[in-house]
Amino acid sequence: MTRKILSLVFYILVVGFLVAFATTLDLTAIFSFEIDWFLIALASLVAIAARFIFALIWRVLLSGMGAEIDQKLSAELLAVYAKAWLGRYLPVSAGWVIGKIYFASNLGITKTKLAVSSLMEAMQQLVIVMSLASLLLLFDPTIAELAGGYQVLLVIVSIIGLISIAPKVFNSVVSFTHKIIRKKAINTDELLDSKTVLKTSGLFFITSILNALSLLLVAVSFDVDLVSNGFLILGISALASALSILVVIAPAGLGVREGVLIIGLSLIVSGELALAITVMMRLMSIIWDLIFYLLARLGK
Repeated sequence: MTRKILSLVFYILVVGFLVAFATTLDLTAIFSFEIDWFLIALASLVAIAARFIFALIWRVLLSGMGAEIDQKLSAELLAVYAKAWLGRYLPVSAGWVIGKIYFASNLGITKTKLAVSSLMEAMQQLVIVMSLASLLLLFDPTIAELAGGYQVLLVIVSIIGLISIAPKVFNSVVSFTHKIIRKKAINTDELLDSKTVLKTSGLFFITSILNALSLLLVAVSFDVDLVSNGFLILGISALASALSILVVIAPAGLGVREGVLIIGLSLIVSGELALAITVMMRLMSIIWDLIFYLLARLGK
């Protein structure tokens, strides 16, 4: 009963914040331009695929820790992930991580494995996108200029992050924390190995590219000539994601991501078009998240 009540409260809060977010969107900025809806549909396929890979990464981490995941459990975990993913819209930066642990705690996997895998997944998601943004800073002075005062911070956090997700470092910190909280040593099968972490890091790199590609497709749907600025838009997307993660008080990166996108896109298009692309990207992100949730529930 308690679980059902908490789930109901969760959904009410998510719907409330989603409605609040939607009312802030200036949709008139979008429809003053001619839009190629085929490219929007293509961007949707790319973005939703990235979300399914996110869920796959969590399951790969759990499998790497010895969790036996059959087809039925895989579908259950996908549904849990999609549900928790909506928690990103709550004004609690770790809401979606906590949601995964809580909503999956009755599926036969130990809470320690759920917590360790969720922590690693969140850290990898943050570190990989920041590392990509930092790498792009080195190759494009325009992207470096956009980073402003955050440039050095991004690089420092990326380096620290890459060190922290190294299995030896990560497992040592997790083991130490577990011993303090639980007053006993953590089981070795509740820790991660190098092969698993390397595999999931590679998958996260792919999702970073896919998310950037979705922005490029949305931008090109307004102006096909923007395809020639593909590398810059890729960098703008990575930088916007990285900075939105750094500002942890912003639900789903709201405000921060949009600010970087508008400023970055304004370097290559008019302010009106930059605003239209950004509003469309935010609107579609909400739609993509909801479609991801519905598809995950249907497969349960």
